[in-house]
Amino acid sequence: MRNLVAILSVAIVVALIVVGILFYQSARSPLASLETRTIEAAQGEDGITSVEEAEIYNGEEQYRVARAINDEGEEEILFYDEEWELIDRRSAGEGVTKGQVRSMVEEAEEGVDIRSVRLGYDQNQPVYEITYRSQEGRFHYYYVTFEDASFVKRYSLQETT
Repeated sequence: MRNLVAILSVAIVVALIVVGILFYQSARSPLASLETRTIEAAQGEDGITSVEEAEIYNGEEQYRVARAINDEGEEEILFYDEEWELIDRRSAGEGVTKGQVRSMVEEAEEGVDIRSVRLGYDQNQPVYEITYRSQEGRFHYYYVTFEDASFVKRYSLQETT
């Protein structure tokens, strides 16, 4: 009897793990598909030899961003709208890096827990969206320009309990 209970307990735990994995994969699938299409779109652009990263930015509109290497070995950033039109193409050297943006926020806001730094497109310009949690428990969305990290806008949400 004890063996039967132990076997059933293990089977239930394994089944729950499998269901959890399947649920996670099905939820992530549309995002992964958009990232794959972004990579394919960037690979089709003139002068692009490889694509290093693709991100999806959800602002007032959705944008797809690809970091690519051109045939001169320089990094470029390509911005696509929801219709897969290339709306902007910048040399990575034209702007600040994710690391610089991260450091700027960490210096300005002591003790923050930065969740993500991603490139996007807002108000007709490339921007970084920095999401972080402050010491007070607020969740912040902070936006700065790609070119020089100038302030664009900020949203703060109070965690409800």
